[in-house]
Formats: sequence, C-alpha cells, structure tokens
Amino acid sequence: MSQLEENKKEFIDLLSSVDREGVAGLIDYLLLETDFFKAPASSRYHGSFEGGLLDHSLNVYYELDSLVDYYGLKLPKDSIIITGLLHDVCKVNTYKKAMVNVPPDKSKTGKWEKVLKYKKDEDIKMGHGAKSAILVSQYINLKPEEMEAIYWHMGSTDLGTYSTIANMSETYNKNTLAFLLHMADMAAKYITENNNLYTFITPYQADIQ
Repeated sequence: MSQLEENKKEFIDLLSSVDREGVAGLIDYLLLETDFFKAPASSRYHGSFEGGLLDHSLNVYYELDSLVDYYGLKLPKDSIIITGLLHDVCKVNTYKKAMVNVPPDKSKTGKWEKVLKYKKDEDIKMGHGAKSAILVSQYINLKPEEMEAIYWHMGSTDLGTYSTIANMSETYNKNTLAFLLHMADMAAKYITENNNLYTFITPYQADIQ
C-alpha cells in the first residue's frame, strides 16, 4: 500500500470514529465529488504535491491532539478530529495542474522554463475558514465552538471587513479549541512540513543538535 493510500485509510478511519449523523455522507462527498485525497495543500507553498492536502490535514489533527494532551485539556475527541481533519476542506476542487512560466532566478537551469505545476482555479469563492465551515456543515451539525475554530484557524491572515483582530482575540480568549487549532495549523505548516527548517542553523540550534 502506498503512503497516499495509507493516509487515506487513516483519515477515513479517524473521521468514521466520530459518532455524529452525516459523517458517512461527508466521507462519500469527499470520496466521490471532490479531489480531497489527491489535492495539494497549496499551489507553491506547503504540501504542493499530490496528496498534500490529505497529508496536511492529518498533520494538523495530530498537532492539535498533541497540544490538547500537553496542556492537559478536556476537549471532546470528536471536536479535535473534526476540526483537525476538516479545517481546510475549502481547498477541494481548487487546484488544477497547468504549465507555468518559471523565471531564470527560480528555475533549475537559470533560464526561462515551462513547468507543470498547480494553479489556483477556485469555482466557489467564500473565503477560507468560512468556506470550510459551510461545506462541512452541509453534512454534519457543527458545534458552535467547532465552527468558530474552523472559521478562525488561519488567524490574522484571514481577516476581512467584519472579521477583525478584535473578533479573533475575543474568540481565542473564550474558545480554546479555536486557538489550539490555529497553533496546530501553523506548527504543521512551518515545522512539520517545512523542508527548509534547518537550512539556516543558528548558534543555538547548532549547540543542541
């Protein structure tokens, strides 16, 4: 079994363990109507490869589960699974493979190149966290704290006219799940999935290696 197939099975097993009406329908939606299990997590940043979105979703779930355990918090397991695995459902059916022009300073040959990469081509535009919450809630009833956590998982990078820093701070202050999901998402992106993490070694890092 390939790593992609293993990740797919792990994701489905985890989500299936949630005892909530509509979970089976949500899994069918992801399997039959979306590219969730093969989609990248982004076009050129973290997880920009086939299965990247699935990989990132599992990473965030495990980061979130670890944070809850580390702080000794009593958060419902189903909420950890749902928010961790489904926070980025907004990215399904969004990235398409296309030939992209790569300038000399970023190409392998030092010349202009045409390379097959992912490009964002989003059909339904409803924001980021908000879109994920809406898509998931079409199949299962999200608890208010779960919807809030998914909505705010990007933190200050997903602000708008009515989604302000003050709103975000108030949410994180009262909704521990929301703050920890944001932390888990950032940890997965900038640590777990960061191939350049140790490209630049500081004196402190050198001492502890």
